[in-house]
Amino acid sequence: MHLPSRSMNTRSPLACWCVACCLTLTLFAAGCAHDTVPLTYNPTQPETIPAATAPKVCVVLLADARNKVAVGQQSDGSTFIPASSVQDWLTRALATELARQDFVITVANSETEAQNSGAKYIITGSIAEVWLVEESSTSYACTMRASMQLKDNKSSILTNNFSSSLSRRVVPLASAPQDVLADTASDLVRPMALAIRQKLIR
Repeated sequence: MHLPSRSMNTRSPLACWCVACCLTLTLFAAGCAHDTVPLTYNPTQPETIPAATAPKVCVVLLADARNKVAVGQQSDGSTFIPASSVQDWLTRALATELARQDFVITVANSETEAQNSGAKYIITGSIAEVWLVEESSTSYACTMRASMQLKDNKSSILTNNFSSSLSRRVVPLASAPQDVLADTASDLVRPMALAIRQKLIR
């Protein structure tokens, strides 16, 4: 007995549903493509040993007011995702620069923790923007903005906003985004550290 043949192109509803799901997931993944970029910091001055009488300053973890995870956009429209915390990165970058300004520096996760640390001065602040744009494989632009407040045990003694905008022509290496972010971070926190030094050391 000869059975009627079935077309090789005939698919069950379940098979069609599976194919559609796979295509949807593939398109979603393509739309969410990103590269992970390390957050590093290169101090601009050599490490110093503060004097015994140096002011004790505690830097509180900077608040992140950006409301986003990404730190930039690549030339193909995909995003740069930080490999670590932006808050911790810029907080420790600021602490590193302050430690090279003849201060005894500690870092705290909260203002209450800072108050209990025995530090004479406390620094708080907020990160408003961290954004890197890959204009081409050899050209990057980066902008950062942050606010800072210096307090003693009684009141605020310095409040200011700081920003940095850098454009860089680079060799097209994988480390280029990391390097431009590091340079812009340095350009942001160095003036912050100098402003604090001018206020506390006269």
